[in-house]
Amino acid sequence: MAEGAERFENEVKEFENEVTTIGRTHHNNLVCLIGYCYEGFRSSEASKDRSDSDDYGNQGDERKNVELEMGNEEAAILTDWAYDCYREGRLDALVNSDEEMISSHHHHHHHPLCFLPMLSILIISPLTSTAQTHTNISLGSSLSTPTTKTTPSWTSPSGDFAFGFLSLPNNTTLFLLAIYINNIPEKTIVWSANGDNPVPAGSNVTLTSNGQLVLSDPNGRQPWTSNTGGGGVTHAAMLDNGNFVLATANSSNNAWESFNHPTDTILSSQELGLGSALLAHITETNYSSGRFTLQVQTDGNLVLYYINQITKNNYGHYWASNTVGSGVKLVFDVSGSVYFALQNNTVFNVSESGVSTKDYYQRATLDPDGVFRQYIYPKTNMSTRNNAWSVVDFVASDICTALTPDLGSGVCGFNSYCKPGTTQNTCECPNGYSFFDEDLKYKGCKPDFTVQSCDIDDSRMYQLEEMLDTDWPKGDYEQYNPISEDQCRSLCLEDCLCALAVFGPTGCWKKKLPLSNGRMQIGENCGTRNGNEEAAILTDWAYDCYREGRLDALVNSDEELMSDTRRLERILKVALWCIQEDPSLRPPMKKVSQMLEGAVEVAVPPDPSSFISSIN
Repeated sequence: MAEGAERFENEVKEFENEVTTIGRTHHNNLVCLIGYCYEGFRSSEASKDRSDSDDYGNQGDERKNVELEMGNEEAAILTDWAYDCYREGRLDALVNSDEEMISSHHHHHHHPLCFLPMLSILIISPLTSTAQTHTNISLGSSLSTPTTKTTPSWTSPSGDFAFGFLSLPNNTTLFLLAIYINNIPEKTIVWSANGDNPVPAGSNVTLTSNGQLVLSDPNGRQPWTSNTGGGGVTHAAMLDNGNFVLATANSSNNAWESFNHPTDTILSSQELGLGSALLAHITETNYSSGRFTLQVQTDGNLVLYYINQITKNNYGHYWASNTVGSGVKLVFDVSGSVYFALQNNTVFNVSESGVSTKDYYQRATLDPDGVFRQYIYPKTNMSTRNNAWSVVDFVASDICTALTPDLGSGVCGFNSYCKPGTTQNTCECPNGYSFFDEDLKYKGCKPDFTVQSCDIDDSRMYQLEEMLDTDWPKGDYEQYNPISEDQCRSLCLEDCLCALAVFGPTGCWKKKLPLSNGRMQIGENCGTRNGNEEAAILTDWAYDCYREGRLDALVNSDEELMSDTRRLERILKVALWCIQEDPSLRPPMKKVSQMLEGAVEVAVPPDPSSFISSIN
């Protein structure tokens, strides 16, 4: 016990020395943030021997700053804002745009996500091959939709995954045939057979005697089948990795498996070959085919597309790996990394969790808003708060501004605009407009007033309401420059076709209905901090800065600090790991020192929102 206490004291001293060094040259906001790594070590079993392994251990419940004291509300604002800045790669905001710190940071993208896709030379190691134990499902077996008393399913040996029926979140009378994560309250669906055709109660799925999996409703209709009749199927099995297979006598050659027919999600150990694709759902609660797809193209490129919901034609892409001629397959390996495997043993990193698949359920999902996100969920209750899915990495965060197709409404529906959010982009209506359907916001917005008539002069009955930093890039039919803002207003009000006027440095642009490709522009709300009395506003502002990539605000554009953003980014990532609500994610003291020194690589930290909420 004495030896463990001595080691702990040495680790604390080493950490304090590192913080002192940071404090000599770095902004006090950074010292405040990194101070959270102290994590109440002094008060939580100082004599306990702490492991130096790579796994992050429990740091205790009390959070203290080493250098600076602040209240809980202010701490929440700072950490919230720091994480926002980090995720958008705006380190200049974090250190007040210090040129010296920024000079050594090499931005590979306009919106880096730390481990955002970058081409890196790595040796591709094969997926860990572990024998998948399973219980055979015999030919002739069947499942029916749940009743009030039973929820029949075919589960994997561990119970982690199940194959069976689940009711729709917004309609308990309709059911999906699905694979879902079974050992969590949410029963998260990771694959479904009939998202476009949910079935009523009384439906069933049967593994027929000729080896075909058939979904039937009470009227005898068959919305889905595996089309494997006569394929030599001997049995079915739900595997522990989430793959449902129709096996043959040849154990290395399944007649059908869900991993080869993904919907919107891939799981750890899953691979998608050339020609494969993920298709987003239309909404979080509606599993119909949506408007976004991730395609592993046969030309070797990995591309996110906005598509027509009915015809599935591509309107335009908004993210790509730019690996034409070299891409081989999309891989979600057991270490928690999602990458695009290329020829010549190179990879294109897509996302990374930074945590073990042994302790966390992991999935990567193309969400209804068009963003491809990687999620983790603790397999055991490792915190005092309720467990939940956490986003650890994502790509295409700039979809609101990156996508401007010539056809279609854009990310959101006609007459609406896309607003970046911290966990999900949202669609909003301008003032005076409302959604056609609150449950299907992508359908757009309608005017809540009588549209101006061109037959009579009723311009005096209307007024223009200002919306800062919002634009609809398409639909211009007239431009005036040079011109004043008042003149721009008058010209629009006097024109019965003008629904909206955009005024800016390039003049006045008149637009008519329907409005398309609406978005909030970068810079919308990210300005200077206005003092402690506006803490609530500041929190929202911090999230805006996160989406816009304004890290310079955190350090008030300090030139000295901005000269070395690589170190600045490392410090911020370490701080964000230290404030995780889940104790198992927090690094031990020695690990913190090693990460600050650059001796250990710092992985992408999850969103610390649970910590923020816990101190409010």
